[in-house]
Amino acid sequence: FKQKDISKNVDFRTFSQPNIQELKAEDELVDNTGTAPWRFGFNNYTNLDLNNSGTWVELLNGDRIWILKLTCQHALTVNLTFSNTAIPEGNEMYVYNESKDFILGKFTSNHIYNGKLGTELIPGNTAIIEYYVKKVHDLGNVQVSIVTHGYRTASEFQEKAFGGSGACNMNVNCSDGLPWQQQRNS
Repeated sequence: FKQKDISKNVDFRTFSQPNIQELKAEDELVDNTGTAPWRFGFNNYTNLDLNNSGTWVELLNGDRIWILKLTCQHALTVNLTFSNTAIPEGNEMYVYNESKDFILGKFTSNHIYNGKLGTELIPGNTAIIEYYVKKVHDLGNVQVSIVTHGYRTASEFQEKAFGGSGACNMNVNCSDGLPWQQQRNS
């Protein structure tokens, strides 16, 4: 857009840093047991939508943009989960970090499944949502239900996972995996 930067001076929510030491202590107990998925972040449950949060900006042509800035104090990444979300045809949603060097979108109705959408891990501690509504289109709905404070990174997962298989795990690329070639190739 050829207007000034519209992501400044908008509604924002800040989530406090969880007890990272406590979370990592729990992770140490669970990570190698296979009883739970690898946890990368702490979930902040919310109910932020077009009616109770965000800032509406009207563009010169009558189109509108809803903007909401979400910050997790001292997070390495932020991950968003949307629920009860409907993006009518022609409307678009974008999610990006504060420096705008990581942009997700455009999200449309094609990306929503049963009203739900999850984002990739957004680097940094802030995620900004922009929901673009054309002048002549229905509003739809955007609801952020979970803001995840990422305290561990994917590289930490890879470091722990490499060489971490148990004695009962077989490598399908070795001779003991020969009976499983068809499954491996599928």
